[in-house]
Amino acid sequence: MDDDEEADPEWLVQLWYSVVRYDADGGLGPVVPKFNGDTPRWLIDGRFFERPRHPTGTNLEAKQTRMGNALIRRRPLMSLPGPFDVRFDFTGGEDGDLFARLIERGCRFIAVDSAVVYEHLPPARTNVRWLLQKKFVGGIGAARLYTREVPAASRLHWQRLRPLAKGLAWGAVGLVLFPISRSHGLRQMVLGAQHLGRFSFHSGFTFRPYLRDSWR
Repeated sequence: MDDDEEADPEWLVQLWYSVVRYDADGGLGPVVPKFNGDTPRWLIDGRFFERPRHPTGTNLEAKQTRMGNALIRRRPLMSLPGPFDVRFDFTGGEDGDLFARLIERGCRFIAVDSAVVYEHLPPARTNVRWLLQKKFVGGIGAARLYTREVPAASRLHWQRLRPLAKGLAWGAVGLVLFPISRSHGLRQMVLGAQHLGRFSFHSGFTFRPYLRDSWR
């Protein structure tokens, strides 16, 4: 779990019990946001900070995994060098890469809906700018996983322009809608940021949020 999270009293017991019960290689629980008093009400009502939840025992694909609330058996971790890849030190995405490699080796991870942790969100992380930046980085991570799963020969060069076109289109729609409905407008801009992140990855740009917001 992250250092800004607060665990439910039954958190670890629920994770451990479910992993053993379903004979899985690991379990992932939900991360529930805890908002600060300055969070705009429309951002909370729009559920922009909530993550998908799945019934306990659901087998998870690589794209559904992430750190922040996870328990992994020691044996599969010890079979990997690292186990995290240091190339992700400043970009993030090392958790998705780790789970993808473990799943490729035959590991199985399940959802544990009863193992809850609460993420405390400070004012700096409950605004439109931070949310769009997070979705942009998420788009980069999604593109990185896509390149792992799809052979290079099947990724036509012109297909890489699709995320750019979609990103600009969704972003423009979002800007038009935002003055009318903030929630609907931001939802479109979030989609645009995700697509632009995918395009940036395929274009060779790397966003490094853990190195003073630098670009390379």
